[in-house]
Amino acid sequence: MEEGLDMAIVNAQKIVPLYKINEKGRELCRRLVFDERVWDGDRCTSDPLMELMAYYADKKHSVKTEKKERTGTIEEILKTGSSTATSRISPSICRRRSRRIQRSKSSTRFCSTA
Repeated sequence: MEEGLDMAIVNAQKIVPLYKINEKGRELCRRLVFDERVWDGDRCTSDPLMELMAYYADKKHSVKTEKKERTGTIEEILKTGSSTATSRISPSICRRRSRRIQRSKSSTRFCSTA
């Protein structure tokens, strides 16, 4: 039995979809996964890991994710539904949050420090 990595912990947010990787990058990754090194006797003449690192060395900042700034109050964000956060929240939770905010505004209590 060969030894090697059989499990890994990954951050799903950092995974780049396959369609966003160009053809050369996909081919280098495929060669790396399937260990397609080229040997000339005892000497490795083509190492996919080294080629992949060299290929992406100058492209370090090419993949960027832009975060959208949320503007407005929570009520406006919930009403418009334009926020990416609201697309992941069920409508019933949004309604409950909105009602809770409205209730808290109407029943605001001030504490005296005296």
